[in-house]
Amino acid sequence: MESTITGISMGLGPDGELRYPSHHELPSNRKIQGVGEFQCYDQNLLSSLKQHAESSGNPLWGLGGPHDVPTYDQSPYTSSFFKDGGSWE
Repeated sequence: MESTITGISMGLGPDGELRYPSHHELPSNRKIQGVGEFQCYDQNLLSSLKQHAESSGNPLWGLGGPHDVPTYDQSPYTSSFFKDGGSWE
């Protein structure tokens, strides 16, 4: 696995927030931007995620992302994940 990353694409949104190229624009009839998605596709990244999740005491996180997060276009407050005592801790 000897290779060099030669480029990465990311950008900033209108409020200075980190945005990725797959980020969808907020529809005009919505006032709240959704939380987005946890994405992890590469087998090496999944392996690293699993290792770090286990070492941090959250082995379920190593299975591809948390199970109790809001969906792509929901507010962060629709789930307990981001709340105090949520599974993010």
